[in-house]
Amino acid sequence: MIEQYLREWVISDPAISGIIGTRMYPQFVPENAAVPAIAYSMVSDQATMIMTGPASVRNPRIQLSIVAKTQPAVSDLAEKLKVRINSWNQLYPDMKVESCFAEGGVYLSLDYYTPPQFGMIIEAFLNWYPIS
Repeated sequence: MIEQYLREWVISDPAISGIIGTRMYPQFVPENAAVPAIAYSMVSDQATMIMTGPASVRNPRIQLSIVAKTQPAVSDLAEKLKVRINSWNQLYPDMKVESCFAEGGVYLSLDYYTPPQFGMIIEAFLNWYPIS
């Protein structure tokens, strides 16, 4: 569910949705999708450990992959995405996102697309807990 909330948070930002619309996909950007676009994928999801065992606080890491036609377009979207993710602190009916930060920025040359595209990978580190 955290991935869906992340998607909703990102595309609710006019600075980002003005660029990608709703083109934010789970796992990968489809080969024939219009770009720029973003894919998201959970890499890990660990519980915070305390002396008595796992706490209810979760610490997932989500990879965000940006695809665009030019490297400057990738860089621009990446900066907007980092700003949006770093401001995420939201209460939902079933969970509270306490904090989030994004880092990284590994450029990719996506020459398997026709025509070739550019990409970047960003890592988002979250801190959330369930509400019962």
